[in-house]
Amino acid sequence: MNYLRKQAKLLIVFLFFFQSNQAQVMQGSWEGFMGDEYLQVNITQQKNMLCGYTYDYELLNKNSFCKAYFSGYYDKMADLWVLIGQSFISNSGSHVLIQLKLWHERSDGKNTLRGLVTMKSSANSFFGLGSGDPVRLTRRAVRPNKLPNNEPTCFPEPVKRTPPTVIKPGTKPIVKAPVPRAQVIKPSPDIKDNPVQAIPLPGKDTVLNKSIPIIVKKEPLPLDQKVTRRKNKEISRLIVNTKKITLKVYDNGVVDNDTVSIYYNGRLLANKQGLTEKPLVLNIELDDDVPLHRITMFAENLGSISPNTALIVVTAGAKRYELHSSASLEENAVMLFEYKPD
Repeated sequence: MNYLRKQAKLLIVFLFFFQSNQAQVMQGSWEGFMGDEYLQVNITQQKNMLCGYTYDYELLNKNSFCKAYFSGYYDKMADLWVLIGQSFISNSGSHVLIQLKLWHERSDGKNTLRGLVTMKSSANSFFGLGSGDPVRLTRRAVRPNKLPNNEPTCFPEPVKRTPPTVIKPGTKPIVKAPVPRAQVIKPSPDIKDNPVQAIPLPGKDTVLNKSIPIIVKKEPLPLDQKVTRRKNKEISRLIVNTKKITLKVYDNGVVDNDTVSIYYNGRLLANKQGLTEKPLVLNIELDDDVPLHRITMFAENLGSISPNTALIVVTAGAKRYELHSSASLEENAVMLFEYKPD
């Protein structure tokens, strides 16, 4: 019996440690040094999503400083937190947006973080390479510092959209007596992007109880033609040694209802898919006899926070890459792959 009790206690301790390790608390105000600069990171946490702002200055020249917003997420595969600079609040010098990769070491305790700092626009940042400037942060407060003048830091309220008014098919227009006026009837929900032309005033011989025909324009252009009408912005060009690759597509930062369609060499792979913190997984086998393989991300909308941004994790054999795409209603984000077997 004593043996069983000991085993049960060990199991309880293991489960408690496992759960606490999975639910890491990152919220708070952290500070440390990156090279010759002081760095403060103020983090607000919602489950596995982070946001907030950073503040840093040069130790030898405090007049050279900046503040910048960031968004972040937990990378379960790599078991670390990724913070990505989004925009400057203030910038007095030649500072650039950065990317932070942070993790806990067991020997350090829960109030210490280790990490790597890279420029957001650098190749190392885009392709997830392991280089960068080391940083060590210590939590100074369990609550993040606030910005002056009650400026918002992150996690904005989602934009509430008013649903459109829809006239049911078959509804007869109401004409006021004694003088009938022209009516403009909205199309039914199954007719998209087809504006209704104005209906002429009825004459003396008009019979009001007859249905009024709705004159519409031709059908909208197919989606493929909509894609080709936008400019293409190349975000990456990778050489892979395997024909089978996997794409995991996430919403980059705060989930704000970004919706995309994804094409491979002109073929539709995903149609109007919403992006969240859970990945949209695409398993692709590269075409034969094609020198360059093209994956195009077409933004169906901009979400509540423009532009339409995504984090794309590419796995090709033993290699893994992290790409950050930004698509708009004028530009498509394009990834190019070149197959070269070993």
